[in-house]
Amino acid sequence: MSGMLNTSQELAHQQDPDERFNMSTEILTTLINNVPGLIYAAEPKAPWLPAVISDGATGLTGYQAADFTSGRLTWTDIVFPDDLDNLRQAKARAHENRRLFSVEYRIMTRSGKIRWVLDRGRFTYDQSGEAVALEGFVSDLTEQKRAEECTKWAIYHDTLTQLPNRALFQKTLNRALDRCDPSSNIGLLFLDMDHLKHVNDTLGHDAGDIVLQTTAHRLRSVADSTSTVARIGGDEFAIILPHVTSNEELAALAEDVLDRLAEPFSFKGHSLDCCASIGASLVPSGTSGASELLKHAGIALDVARANGRSRAVVFNPTMLADVEHRATMLSNARRAITERRIAPFYQPKIVLESGRLAGFEALLRWRNPEGQMETPETIQAAFADARLAMGMGRQVLAAVIEDMRGWLEAGLEFGHVAVNASSAEFQSGRFAEQLLNSLRQAGVPTSCLELEVTETVFLGTGAEGVTQALRTLSSEGVRIALDDFGTGYASLLHLKQHPIDVLKIDQSFIRNLPSSPEDAAILSAVLDLGRNLGLTTVAEGIETAAQAEYLRAAGCDQGQGFFFRRPTPRDAVVDVIAAWQPHLAHRADDHRGHHDRPCH
Repeated sequence: MSGMLNTSQELAHQQDPDERFNMSTEILTTLINNVPGLIYAAEPKAPWLPAVISDGATGLTGYQAADFTSGRLTWTDIVFPDDLDNLRQAKARAHENRRLFSVEYRIMTRSGKIRWVLDRGRFTYDQSGEAVALEGFVSDLTEQKRAEECTKWAIYHDTLTQLPNRALFQKTLNRALDRCDPSSNIGLLFLDMDHLKHVNDTLGHDAGDIVLQTTAHRLRSVADSTSTVARIGGDEFAIILPHVTSNEELAALAEDVLDRLAEPFSFKGHSLDCCASIGASLVPSGTSGASELLKHAGIALDVARANGRSRAVVFNPTMLADVEHRATMLSNARRAITERRIAPFYQPKIVLESGRLAGFEALLRWRNPEGQMETPETIQAAFADARLAMGMGRQVLAAVIEDMRGWLEAGLEFGHVAVNASSAEFQSGRFAEQLLNSLRQAGVPTSCLELEVTETVFLGTGAEGVTQALRTLSSEGVRIALDDFGTGYASLLHLKQHPIDVLKIDQSFIRNLPSSPEDAAILSAVLDLGRNLGLTTVAEGIETAAQAEYLRAAGCDQGQGFFFRRPTPRDAVVDVIAAWQPHLAHRADDHRGHHDRPCH
């Protein structure tokens, strides 16, 4: 390489100056014309007629260089009109400040395509300071801009549905609140897909993706051109409605969306739908409260889901108070669990025929920070929270097992204790094994425990695990009671499929006895069912002697309620047992006296 360079230099020295100049000019021209983009030297004033422009003009613009140098076409003729002022201002500033300029803008090529270019250059001046020329270089930015747009699109859009994502949704909502016509309102719909997880679990995620894509398509079809549809989460969508006049109009639009989504479609032979729950909220324009609008729509969505799903609910202020009350209940339950302030109260269960004590039901109570015991209704929302429900259930069960061990050691005949178990407690998958292990470690026979479940535990995901847990417990001697029988999801199939020993008749069928013929007929049917299946029947909520006598005469086995005794704290159970078994009264007195003596 160096040899060839030396030879070239020797030949150049042997040539005369004119030949060397011509050779240098040819080399420079070849170099300029082969640089990507174009190089130009032009007049310093708009429209910047070029004196020299490289052959790169053809590749960049589709026009020949001669089209520009001849004056048939000026550079400003192909600049995109919306960008021309920006180009002029950039070059004017560079001239005024005697600095380099660099500006991006669009041009229209001969074929009609639009290209992005980067124009960089400077002005040259004579000795007097007058600009005599404009020199620059124009490069093609089209592919770079396209890549940037793709990146920007990906940042602000959901790739599965092609809808705006949460980030763009938030920007759009803020912009809508800032720009909305003062005479109108802004509406917001929050949508949560119903049962998408079930579709994914049963048919696979391909089916779930199709549901999401179909939902997106249908939402776009029902929304007008001024609305924005976004996917803001896994199975959550939102629609911004910038021109809504009233809550009534908002509710009507939400119902239109539900109707459109409800249309079924087929996927590999399976009929699917896009059913959703919708929370809607409306805020006057000019309000700077995007967070408030979002909060209200979210609250309405929670109400829609709590009321059975596949429905639309428009926010009203009373919902906010309900949410705050619910948050207080959750907070109180969480603190009560952490500080171990959950405890059982015991209500006697009586054999109606003889009046003998059959056992107790353990009922949850919690001690508030002021030291007073409160009923479960004051923390009702916590039972819908799986983690909190499990925490409360575990504390009650641990206390019951501890109490039973103490009563056994004291020789007290308490029969059995019935404890409620929620769906959440079965979710761990080892509920039965852990319960049996706790009984073994405490030395409490399984026959002392009765587990009460409502039929809701047999519904939804995990039902098979519940069935297996009940069978395991039953095989070890734990009695299983079906609580609230005759209400809600009552099904005779549950009596057939699960190891049920006891039917508990809900107090709603007891309250109006003996005066209600309808309740009497239902009671008779349940008692006949229990007898035919060999099940023990227990009536809840007995409050009068007439109710107790009617139930006894009708053949109900056991009863509980305020008529016999209200739920009592654990340290009073000894007195309750003694009251039903007088021959144990002196033993109860001895038992209490033992604990009253000071330790030495």
